Amino acid sequence: MTIPALSIRDIHKTFPGGTRALQGLDFTVEEGRVYGLIGPNGAGKTTALRILLGVLLPDRGEALVLGRSFRKAPPSHRARTAYIPQDVSLPPDLALEEVFSFLAALYPRWDAPLAERLVGRLGLPMDRPVGTLSGGFRRRAALAAAFSTGAEVLLLDEPAAGLDPVGRRIFRDLVVDLASTGERTILISTHILEDLERTADRVGIMKEGRMLLEEDMETLQSAYRRVQAIFPGGAPPPGFRPPGCLRFSVSGPVVQAVVRSGPGKRLEGWTPVPGVRLQEFPVTLEEVVLLVLGDEPGEEEKKEALLWTRP
Repeated sequence: MTIPALSIRDIHKTFPGGTRALQGLDFTVEEGRVYGLIGPNGAGKTTALRILLGVLLPDRGEALVLGRSFRKAPPSHRARTAYIPQDVSLPPDLALEEVFSFLAALYPRWDAPLAERLVGRLGLPMDRPVGTLSGGFRRRAALAAAFSTGAEVLLLDEPAAGLDPVGRRIFRDLVVDLASTGERTILISTHILEDLERTADRVGIMKEGRMLLEEDMETLQSAYRRVQAIFPGGAPPPGFRPPGCLRFSVSGPVVQAVVRSGPGKRLEGWTPVPGVRLQEFPVTLEEVVLLVLGDEPGEEEKKEALLWTRP
């Protein structure tokens, strides 16, 4: 039986003051996957990562990294994982070459040739104290350091925050390159959904400390379509609303909707009158996330969206 790279089972965490950060959170990440962890502010994403790393203790439940509790794991096991927090915390008084030397002593699989390539690719100065670098370049330095550790598991919390468009493109390319061999497992917690669309092969969507949906990216996006219908005569029939609509809007003769429907499946109920012109479009990850989180105009639409999207 293959052991997942990351496993969280029924994790509960309440902070002093009564803030319930996690309420029975469950998810797994198989080895070699790029997993996107998505959710609004306060969903509990960072808390989940800190529990995986043993920085926080859960009130209840089990969190394992490569089959072991990180808190109880020996240094040799911990060295198989690298972490980039939201707030980059590289030693400000050390030059990057000194930071790399320090990390090379901690990580037995430190990849010096990769570190050298990343320094050139990211345009990093090796001889300047990290504290003198801009926020974006400190983030680039943290990425270069984490990717060069040789760690089998990378936990990245908002890794592209503060990066300019060029830096974000390089970050996405690095993730794709590292993941191509299947030897690294990468978890990315981020609000930048475009980055996940281009890198992740599986996503989990959280809200209020719970997992609402876990799904492979390809399956998730193929399960929905955006449909536009243009009706002759200036307006659709009174009360028109075809089945399976999650989002629905009318503007004169034009009806637009997001529907749950598998690829190649025929749309039913969209042509109540002759002459309707139909067009279908793929949906973005952002549209799917909004549906799952229930960001709809009314409560009934919210309930319907969650009903359709839960596995």
